[in-house]
Amino acid sequence: MKPPPLVEPDQPLSDGYRITLPFPMARRVEDVGLLFWHKPRGLSFYIRWSACSEDEGDPVERWRDMRSMGGYDEITEHAGKVVRYGYRLDTNGDDGGQPAFYGLVADRTREFLLGGYFDSEEDFPAVLDTWRSIRAGASRLN
Repeated sequence: MKPPPLVEPDQPLSDGYRITLPFPMARRVEDVGLLFWHKPRGLSFYIRWSACSEDEGDPVERWRDMRSMGGYDEITEHAGKVVRYGYRLDTNGDDGGQPAFYGLVADRTREFLLGGYFDSEEDFPAVLDTWRSIRAGASRLN
C-alpha cells in the first residue's frame, strides 16, 4: 500500500487558527478533528476543537476536573488571553510508546485539545512545541 502524502508543518485548524507540526506528517480529517501522524518517527497528534465564551473565565479548574485519573506532570501556562494546560498519562498500551501528552489551549473564543502520542521520549519536546504552536492567524497566541 502506498503511504499517504505528507502535509507541510504549518497547518490550518479551524476558523483562522493554525498549528505548526515538528516536520511534514500525514493528515486525516476525523469526524470532530484532525489526525496527524508520521509512522516511521512514531509520532502522532489528534486535535479537536470547540467554541468557548469569554464569560467562562479561566478554564483550568474545569480541565483539571475532566483530567483522566492517573494524569501527572501537569503544566499550566497563562499568556495574555491564552491559557494552556497539559499533563502526561500512561495509557498502558502494548505498543511500546511513551506516556501520552494531553494539552488544552483556550483563548476565550476557541478551545483545543491535542493528544500527543510518541514512541521515543526524545520526541516529548517536539510534542510540547507543537501544543504551544496553536495560534490564531499567522502569529502565535499570546
